[in-house]
Amino acid sequence: MKKLAIALVCMAALLCSATSVFAADDLAAVTFQMASVPDELSGRSIVATIGTGPSDANAVMVILNSLNQYRKTVEVQPGQYYCNAAVQYDPTGDYPLTEENGTELLNAEPSGAYTLTYMVGTEGWFESVTGEGRFYTTAPMEQAPDGYDTTQQAQIAAFLTAPEGFDRHTVVYLENLYTGTVYTLDLYAANLLAAVSMNATAGKYMFVGGAVSGDAEHRFSFSCEDETQTTEGGVNFHITVLDSQNPERALTTPSRDENETVQQAKAFNTEPTPAPTPVQTPVPAGTEVVAEPRQPGILTVILDVLPVAAVATFLLWRRKRSR
Repeated sequence: MKKLAIALVCMAALLCSATSVFAADDLAAVTFQMASVPDELSGRSIVATIGTGPSDANAVMVILNSLNQYRKTVEVQPGQYYCNAAVQYDPTGDYPLTEENGTELLNAEPSGAYTLTYMVGTEGWFESVTGEGRFYTTAPMEQAPDGYDTTQQAQIAAFLTAPEGFDRHTVVYLENLYTGTVYTLDLYAANLLAAVSMNATAGKYMFVGGAVSGDAEHRFSFSCEDETQTTEGGVNFHITVLDSQNPERALTTPSRDENETVQQAKAFNTEPTPAPTPVQTPVPAGTEVVAEPRQPGILTVILDVLPVAAVATFLLWRRKRSR
């Protein structure tokens, strides 16, 4: 009886494992990946979704980022699925994603393997509809100096002065006036409202616009300290964000105010220069040091003359008396 029970248990375990193996073999594997990630999306995440429809409570969400090299595979039951992907925190659609084969509806068959590769579109939703940049206006291009290499790699940067406590994701647009290319820089509170792009090209740059996330009321405006900067002299635009609803708020520059290295350099440069210490000529050993004679004051002169005057007065008095 005991042996029979053990045999039944073993058979049940075998059946369960076999069932699970067959079920696993029936699943379809769907891989989401990015063809390439533009520099302006460096550090950002891509959110991909696979589900049977908008009301599918069991839809699978996939996060693609630098930790998984923007590639991840999920397993789903065979069936028909809608697939899409979007850049995280991009409510205005500045970076639309499209699947390279135009795949939006996927028929997943048992044991099937599918790869969906997404690319960043060349223009945002607003640009595609209006033909203009939503948050910037390009400036007229300028002729580069003779022999100027506009293909040489260069670095550009920007930092913000903003109302105290400002922590919104901000995008600024810098245009290379020699090539007409517009570069975007993403600034967050986490990076002290400062950003650098290492993949720009040499040229003359201008700040042509900016956007603050969630600013549906257009309460924020921008002003730039310099009109243009060249990569030869260093491109690092100082841009100020103003809040029309709270104009009284104090302005701060986090990348400078909260940067210990910058503050130390600033303190060093503003320290008063001490007066030079007079150089004293060393006196050789055995030489008698003669103190410099002090210049007599008026009281000293009077005290020195007083005895002489008294003697002269006495002699005159005595001479008169003898007569």
